[in-house]
Amino acid sequence: MQYTRFRKVIDCIKSFRIRTFLNIFEFFKTTLIVNLPLSFLAAVFGGLSVFVLVFVSFGFITAMALKEVGNKEEYFFYFSNGILKL
Repeated sequence: MQYTRFRKVIDCIKSFRIRTFLNIFEFFKTTLIVNLPLSFLAAVFGGLSVFVLVFVSFGFITAMALKEVGNKEEYFFYFSNGILKL
């Protein structure tokens, strides 16, 4: 009896972690739509090191700014799924 309760708790935690991981993955997948084209453009003019620099810094900041301005309602979705805005 105790084992089945414990197993239910473990299954609930696993499903929450998987759901949270999938939501975070979806969030970053949408930021790549903006980030990758900017980074590839920088790579054309500057090479691989510029691609990495732009991908990590400028492209990510630009994607976050566009997400902040254009998709404010998405934060309710992430908040409802246990992911807080930093």
